[in-house]
Amino acid sequence: EIVVDATSEEGPIHPGVFGVNHRYPFKGFNMWDSEEDRPHPLFVERFKYAGFTEVRFPGGRTANNYHWQRAVGPLADRGLHVDAAFGRIQAYSEPLSNEFGIDEFGRFLEAARSNGTMVANFTTGSADEAANWVEYMNAPVGENPRGGKAWAELRAEHGHPKPYGVTHWEVGNELAGAKTFWLGDDASEREKVDKYVFGGSTFFERDRAVGYVDYSADASLSTGEPDQRFFVRFPPIQPASDEVYVGENVWERVDSLAGAGPEDEVYEIDYRRGLIRFGDGRRGAIPPKSSRITISHVSGPHDGFLDFYREMKEVDESIEIGSAFNSPYFLQLMGATHPYDFYVVHSYSFFQEDPSDMGDLHDLMMTLPDVQASKVLASKEAIATYAGERAADIGMVISEWAMSTGKKIGVRQVDYVPDNYPMSLDGAIYIALVLRNWIELGVDIAEKHSLVDVDPASLPQGYDKSKTAFQALIGPHPCFVLTPSALVFRVFTSMTGPVRVPTEVVDNPTKTIFSGAQLHYLHTLASKDSEGDLFLIVINASGDEAVPARVTTEGFGGSGAATVWSLGASESAAVNTVRRPNQVRIREAELENTGAGFTYLFPKHSVTAFRFDA
Repeated sequence: EIVVDATSEEGPIHPGVFGVNHRYPFKGFNMWDSEEDRPHPLFVERFKYAGFTEVRFPGGRTANNYHWQRAVGPLADRGLHVDAAFGRIQAYSEPLSNEFGIDEFGRFLEAARSNGTMVANFTTGSADEAANWVEYMNAPVGENPRGGKAWAELRAEHGHPKPYGVTHWEVGNELAGAKTFWLGDDASEREKVDKYVFGGSTFFERDRAVGYVDYSADASLSTGEPDQRFFVRFPPIQPASDEVYVGENVWERVDSLAGAGPEDEVYEIDYRRGLIRFGDGRRGAIPPKSSRITISHVSGPHDGFLDFYREMKEVDESIEIGSAFNSPYFLQLMGATHPYDFYVVHSYSFFQEDPSDMGDLHDLMMTLPDVQASKVLASKEAIATYAGERAADIGMVISEWAMSTGKKIGVRQVDYVPDNYPMSLDGAIYIALVLRNWIELGVDIAEKHSLVDVDPASLPQGYDKSKTAFQALIGPHPCFVLTPSALVFRVFTSMTGPVRVPTEVVDNPTKTIFSGAQLHYLHTLASKDSEGDLFLIVINASGDEAVPARVTTEGFGGSGAATVWSLGASESAAVNTVRRPNQVRIREAELENTGAGFTYLFPKHSVTAFRFDA
């Protein structure tokens, strides 16, 4: 039996929980039509149908090298970005262009009637750069809060006088991982958190030089041409801390190449920009062709989170600013003293268990949403422990989350899992279970990874992450097919009210899966709206059994009529394709005489939603 108590309230359902993670490269993964200078109308239609409420930009790892000023103005005048996510060589490849820039994103939000979340560049940017970005996005024309360049005036010159009004800003992305940029890969977690919060410097020994927007291994090799320029990855450089190697030989720093002879092994350096200049064969020697340029130096001083927070709030005190460093030590260090408005968590369903077939995999994936929820709950409890009276005002943002299986489980290569498994009905049931958990945990914003991706059959040059294309909620250009997971968002955004009410499942069928975990079949979410309508979503996570259950509503009279939506298919591995876009679909029906309770058969691997009319 499923019992809904319409007389009580358990808290709000935050609209931002139905968000998505989007990324700027490849014309926003081909959702932006550069020839028409607009998002593809069919893509906007699909987006609005699913009901996504929040969009993260410019992405995850792609945001860590993103300089926003290169992404505004006429296309011919825009700069390029370092590829920090999609390249072939050590996660870096050819530079990325900016067809889907800041104003294009803002215009997309308006067309899609959605809100934006921005990720400020912590790793190669500065607090000043981030604050200017806030001013460009949010300041009214005529206001220039920090003096200097009037960024709102520039926005107006680019065709958008009205502020975009972006409310949530993350500082960096995934900075607690193995690759932590200027924080130092070899530093302890505490050292990294200290630097992230307060700023600081890091010594790099013989770090590979890079190009201006090319961090590939080849970019550190001399071409043998005159007047070569190289850069450090994380400027600025602490003056007089540098030692530049050409191959295995140390060259000498000079104040100016103008006084050097043709065979002098010397270089100039711009500490602020991290720029290394070599001679032309007349004023300073040319590094021999194919010799690798490396540099030992102290990178910094860099701004910390508190610098970003202060400078950005000076522009717009109404914005919310959150941390990208997911670590209990961050929460402990910030305590009740240092300000932050929300805490960012990422949630992917990695696992070490060893399912033997698709049935085992299904059962395992249906238990993992609760594992992910427990991690988020632990973060909320840590905030409550360390933030004191401020804890109630600190939000929780899950700016990336997804089913993530890949083709390798533990140490064993798995061949039976199709690449498109995350886009299957199984993936949609997983999404529904996670959304339910985020809602019950009171999460402010959650952004599913990812909104859209390229066609895996025709990848851009250098793109090495084809499997991540199967995480997309909307299929690739030009058809933009709605995945089963996108249809789950349609169900949740259409069939929930803004206030959660209690619900429970009595005598819920349960099985012990191969790993020993308990899989409960039915999972429920109940809510109501200001009109008095009552909503119930029921997820049947069983891949084998339909479950009959009696549904009763306590304290709700209503008209006795209900609308029911059912999302499902005959097979849990079903996917929607260009040729067969409705293998997984929503079916609608009307029910009568529901007031005294009714029995309903919930199909296996399905999501069912009811709206009981007031």
